[in-house]
Amino acid sequence: MKQHLAQHYDNQFYNAQVQGSLQSGRVVLESLFRLYRPKSIVDIGCGRGAWLAAAHSLGVQHLKGMDGPWVQPAELLSDAIDFTPVNFEATVTFSERYDLCISVEVAEHLSENRAQAFVQLLCAASDVVLFSAAIPYQLGEHHINEQRHSYWIQHFAVQGYDCYDVLRPHVWNDRRIEWWYRQNVLLFIKKDATLPDKDTLRAAQLPITDLVHPDNYEARMAYYTGITAEPTLRFCLAMFKRFLRNLLRGKFKYA
Repeated sequence: MKQHLAQHYDNQFYNAQVQGSLQSGRVVLESLFRLYRPKSIVDIGCGRGAWLAAAHSLGVQHLKGMDGPWVQPAELLSDAIDFTPVNFEATVTFSERYDLCISVEVAEHLSENRAQAFVQLLCAASDVVLFSAAIPYQLGEHHINEQRHSYWIQHFAVQGYDCYDVLRPHVWNDRRIEWWYRQNVLLFIKKDATLPDKDTLRAAQLPITDLVHPDNYEARMAYYTGITAEPTLRFCLAMFKRFLRNLLRGKFKYA
Protein backbone atom coordinates (compact mmCIF):
# COMPACT_ATOMS: atom_id res chain seq x y z
CA MET A 1 0.00 0.00 0.00
CA LYS A 2 2.70 2.51 1.01
CA GLN A 3 4.77 1.74 -2.08
CA HIS A 4 1.69 2.04 -4.31
CA LEU A 5 0.75 5.48 -2.94
CA ALA A 6 4.33 6.72 -2.99
CA GLN A 7 4.22 6.27 -6.79
CA HIS A 8 1.48 8.92 -6.90
CA TYR A 9 2.98 11.42 -4.44
CA ASP A 10 6.56 11.71 -5.64
CA ASN A 11 8.82 14.73 -6.09
CA GLN A 12 7.22 15.55 -9.44
CA PHE A 13 3.78 15.70 -7.82
CA TYR A 14 4.86 18.08 -5.05
CA ASN A 15 7.14 20.21 -7.24
CA ALA A 16 4.19 20.86 -9.55
CA GLN A 17 1.88 22.12 -6.81
CA VAL A 18 3.94 23.50 -3.95
CA GLN A 19 4.28 27.15 -5.06
CA GLY A 20 0.61 27.46 -5.98
CA SER A 21 -0.35 25.89 -2.66
CA LEU A 22 1.93 28.22 -0.71
CA GLN A 23 0.52 31.37 -2.29
CA SER A 24 -3.06 30.07 -2.17
CA GLY A 25 -2.69 29.13 1.48
CA ARG A 26 -1.42 32.55 2.46
CA VAL A 27 -4.24 34.42 0.71
CA VAL A 28 -7.00 32.13 1.99
CA LEU A 29 -5.63 32.16 5.54
CA GLU A 30 -5.34 35.94 5.51
CA SER A 31 -9.06 36.04 4.74
CA LEU A 32 -9.85 33.48 7.44
CA PHE A 33 -7.68 35.19 10.07
CA ARG A 34 -9.75 38.35 9.71
CA LEU A 35 -12.66 36.30 11.07
CA TYR A 36 -10.85 33.90 13.39
CA ARG A 37 -7.21 33.76 14.42
CA PRO A 38 -6.02 30.36 15.70
CA LYS A 39 -2.91 29.89 17.83
CA SER A 40 -2.41 26.24 16.89
CA ILE A 41 -3.01 24.45 13.58
CA VAL A 42 -2.84 20.86 12.39
CA ASP A 43 -2.83 20.11 8.66
CA ILE A 44 -4.14 16.62 7.80
CA GLY A 45 -2.57 15.68 4.48
CA CYS A 46 -0.08 18.52 4.64
CA GLY A 47 2.25 17.43 1.83
CA ARG A 48 5.38 19.52 2.17
CA GLY A 49 3.56 21.87 4.53
CA ALA A 50 2.70 24.75 2.18
CA TRP A 51 -0.40 25.83 4.11
CA LEU A 52 1.39 25.47 7.45
CA ALA A 53 4.32 27.51 6.14
CA ALA A 54 1.83 30.16 5.04
CA ALA A 55 0.28 30.14 8.53
CA HIS A 56 3.76 30.49 10.06
CA SER A 57 4.45 33.54 7.87
CA LEU A 58 1.22 35.01 9.28
CA GLY A 59 2.40 34.54 12.85
CA VAL A 60 1.11 31.12 13.93
CA GLN A 61 3.81 29.27 15.89
CA HIS A 62 2.23 25.95 16.93
CA LEU A 63 2.11 23.90 13.71
CA LYS A 64 1.48 20.17 13.30
CA GLY A 65 1.62 18.33 9.97
CA MET A 66 0.45 14.81 9.11
CA ASP A 67 0.78 12.92 5.85
CA GLY A 68 2.02 9.64 4.42
CA PRO A 69 5.56 8.33 4.93
CA TRP A 70 6.47 9.42 1.39
CA VAL A 71 6.80 13.00 2.71
CA GLN A 72 10.40 13.62 3.76
CA PRO A 73 10.75 15.91 6.82
CA ALA A 74 13.84 17.50 5.28
CA GLU A 75 11.67 18.76 2.40
CA LEU A 76 9.11 20.55 4.59
CA LEU A 77 8.79 24.25 3.79
CA SER A 78 9.15 25.40 7.39
CA ASP A 79 11.33 24.22 10.26
CA ALA A 80 8.47 25.16 12.59
CA ILE A 81 6.35 22.22 11.42
CA ASP A 82 6.17 19.21 13.74
CA PHE A 83 5.60 16.38 11.25
CA THR A 84 4.24 12.88 11.90
CA PRO A 85 3.90 10.25 9.13
CA VAL A 86 0.52 8.47 9.21
CA ASN A 87 -1.68 6.11 7.20
CA PHE A 88 -5.07 7.73 6.64
CA GLU A 89 -6.58 4.42 5.60
CA ALA A 90 -5.99 3.27 9.20
CA THR A 91 -6.84 4.70 12.63
CA VAL A 92 -5.04 7.95 13.58
CA THR A 93 -5.12 9.48 17.07
CA PHE A 94 -4.16 12.88 18.53
CA SER A 95 -2.45 13.76 21.78
CA GLU A 96 -4.12 17.21 21.76
CA ARG A 97 -6.77 19.30 20.04
CA TYR A 98 -5.96 22.32 17.91
CA ASP A 99 -7.57 25.71 17.31
CA LEU A 100 -7.82 24.91 13.61
CA CYS A 101 -7.63 21.76 11.50
CA ILE A 102 -6.77 22.17 7.82
CA SER A 103 -7.40 19.50 5.20
CA VAL A 104 -7.47 20.79 1.64
CA GLU A 105 -7.77 18.64 -1.50
CA VAL A 106 -6.98 15.48 0.42
CA ALA A 107 -10.24 13.58 1.01
CA GLU A 108 -10.67 12.70 -2.67
CA HIS A 109 -7.43 10.70 -2.49
CA LEU A 110 -8.91 8.24 0.02
CA SER A 111 -11.29 5.38 -0.72
CA GLU A 112 -14.99 6.16 -0.30
CA ASN A 113 -15.36 3.64 2.51
CA ARG A 114 -12.92 5.80 4.53
CA ALA A 115 -14.85 9.06 4.00
CA GLN A 116 -16.81 8.96 7.25
CA ALA A 117 -13.77 7.93 9.28
CA PHE A 118 -11.69 10.67 7.68
CA VAL A 119 -14.23 13.35 8.60
CA GLN A 120 -14.33 11.93 12.13
CA LEU A 121 -10.54 12.30 12.22
CA LEU A 122 -10.73 15.97 11.23
CA CYS A 123 -13.40 16.64 13.84
CA ALA A 124 -11.33 14.87 16.50
CA ALA A 125 -8.53 17.34 15.76
CA SER A 126 -10.45 20.59 16.21
CA ASP A 127 -13.79 22.34 16.63
CA VAL A 128 -12.93 24.39 13.51
CA VAL A 129 -12.07 22.67 10.22
CA LEU A 130 -10.93 24.35 7.01
CA PHE A 131 -11.79 21.79 4.34
CA SER A 132 -11.83 21.35 0.60
CA ALA A 133 -12.15 18.29 -1.62
CA ALA A 134 -12.36 17.72 -5.36
CA ILE A 135 -15.77 17.68 -7.03
CA PRO A 136 -16.78 15.10 -9.68
CA TYR A 137 -14.76 15.33 -12.91
CA GLN A 138 -12.28 17.75 -11.35
CA LEU A 139 -9.58 15.19 -12.14
CA GLY A 140 -6.14 14.91 -10.60
CA GLU A 141 -3.54 12.43 -9.40
CA HIS A 142 -5.15 9.42 -7.67
CA HIS A 143 -8.58 11.06 -7.25
CA ILE A 144 -10.66 8.05 -6.23
CA ASN A 145 -13.54 9.72 -4.36
CA GLU A 146 -14.59 12.96 -6.02
CA GLN A 147 -17.89 14.15 -4.52
CA ARG A 148 -20.26 17.13 -4.47
CA HIS A 149 -19.90 19.60 -1.63
CA SER A 150 -23.23 18.43 -0.20
CA TYR A 151 -21.74 14.95 0.31
CA TRP A 152 -19.08 16.30 2.68
CA ILE A 153 -21.45 18.75 4.35
CA GLN A 154 -23.66 15.81 5.29
CA HIS A 155 -20.71 13.86 6.69
CA PHE A 156 -19.74 16.82 8.88
CA ALA A 157 -23.36 17.32 9.94
CA VAL A 158 -23.41 13.76 11.30
CA GLN A 159 -20.47 14.78 13.52
CA GLY A 160 -22.36 17.86 14.77
CA TYR A 161 -20.59 20.44 12.59
CA ASP A 162 -22.24 23.25 10.63
CA CYS A 163 -20.92 24.52 7.29
CA TYR A 164 -20.08 28.21 6.87
CA ASP A 165 -19.41 29.28 3.29
CA VAL A 166 -17.52 32.40 4.40
CA LEU A 167 -14.35 32.18 2.33
CA ARG A 168 -15.39 31.36 -1.22
CA PRO A 169 -17.41 34.58 -1.72
CA HIS A 170 -14.33 36.63 -0.82
CA VAL A 171 -11.74 34.67 -2.82
CA TRP A 172 -13.87 33.48 -5.76
CA ASN A 173 -12.27 35.85 -8.28
CA ASP A 174 -8.83 36.10 -6.69
CA ARG A 175 -6.48 34.58 -9.26
CA ARG A 176 -3.62 34.47 -6.79
CA ILE A 177 -5.41 31.37 -5.47
CA GLU A 178 -5.56 28.10 -7.39
CA TRP A 179 -9.05 27.70 -8.81
CA TRP A 180 -9.75 24.39 -7.01
CA TYR A 181 -9.34 26.05 -3.60
CA ARG A 182 -11.56 28.96 -4.67
CA GLN A 183 -14.17 26.46 -5.82
CA ASN A 184 -14.09 24.05 -2.90
CA VAL A 185 -12.91 25.62 0.36
CA LEU A 186 -15.46 25.55 3.20
CA LEU A 187 -15.35 26.15 6.94
CA PHE A 188 -16.92 23.67 9.35
CA ILE A 189 -17.53 24.50 13.02
CA LYS A 190 -18.82 22.36 15.85
CA LYS A 191 -22.32 23.41 16.86
CA ASP A 192 -21.46 24.06 20.52
CA ALA A 193 -18.12 25.80 19.83
CA THR A 194 -17.91 29.32 21.27
CA LEU A 195 -15.26 30.47 18.79
CA PRO A 196 -15.34 31.73 16.10
CA ASP A 197 -18.30 34.07 16.64
CA LYS A 198 -21.19 32.58 14.66
CA ASP A 199 -22.93 35.91 14.02
CA THR A 200 -19.75 37.32 12.50
CA LEU A 201 -19.45 34.29 10.25
CA ARG A 202 -23.07 34.47 9.12
CA ALA A 203 -22.58 38.12 8.21
CA ALA A 204 -19.57 37.17 6.08
CA GLN A 205 -21.58 34.71 3.97
CA LEU A 206 -22.36 36.31 0.63
CA PRO A 207 -23.99 34.86 -2.49
CA ILE A 208 -21.82 33.60 -5.34
CA THR A 209 -23.44 34.39 -8.68
CA ASP A 210 -21.25 32.43 -11.10
CA LEU A 211 -22.52 28.96 -10.34
CA VAL A 212 -23.40 25.99 -12.54
CA HIS A 213 -25.99 23.45 -11.47
CA PRO A 214 -24.16 20.18 -10.66
CA ASP A 215 -26.67 18.06 -12.59
CA ASN A 216 -25.96 20.06 -15.75
CA TYR A 217 -22.21 20.09 -15.12
CA GLU A 218 -21.98 16.35 -14.50
CA ALA A 219 -24.23 15.50 -17.46
CA ARG A 220 -22.08 17.59 -19.83
CA MET A 221 -18.87 16.12 -18.46
CA ALA A 222 -20.20 12.57 -18.75
CA TYR A 223 -21.24 13.25 -22.36
CA TYR A 224 -17.87 14.63 -23.42
CA THR A 225 -15.98 11.96 -21.50
CA GLY A 226 -17.93 9.28 -23.28
CA ILE A 227 -17.71 10.76 -26.75
CA THR A 228 -13.98 11.43 -26.55
CA ALA A 229 -13.34 7.91 -25.27
CA GLU A 230 -14.97 6.45 -28.41
CA PRO A 231 -15.18 9.34 -30.93
CA THR A 232 -17.27 8.90 -34.06
CA LEU A 233 -16.08 10.09 -37.49
CA ARG A 234 -18.79 12.77 -37.41
CA PHE A 235 -17.53 14.06 -34.07
CA CYS A 236 -13.91 14.14 -35.27
CA LEU A 237 -14.89 16.07 -38.41
CA ALA A 238 -16.91 18.56 -36.34
CA MET A 239 -13.98 19.13 -33.98
CA PHE A 240 -11.59 19.55 -36.92
CA LYS A 241 -13.89 22.16 -38.50
CA ARG A 242 -14.09 24.01 -35.18
CA PHE A 243 -10.29 23.93 -34.92
CA LEU A 244 -9.92 25.41 -38.42
CA ARG A 245 -12.43 28.19 -37.66
CA ASN A 246 -10.61 29.12 -34.46
CA LEU A 247 -7.27 28.98 -36.27
CA LEU A 248 -8.51 31.36 -38.97
CA ARG A 249 -9.90 33.71 -36.33
CA GLY A 250 -6.48 33.87 -34.70
CA LYS A 251 -7.53 32.17 -31.47
CA PHE A 252 -4.48 29.92 -31.55
CA LYS A 253 -1.00 31.36 -31.41
CA TYR A 254 2.13 29.42 -32.30
CA ALA A 255 5.74 30.41 -31.53
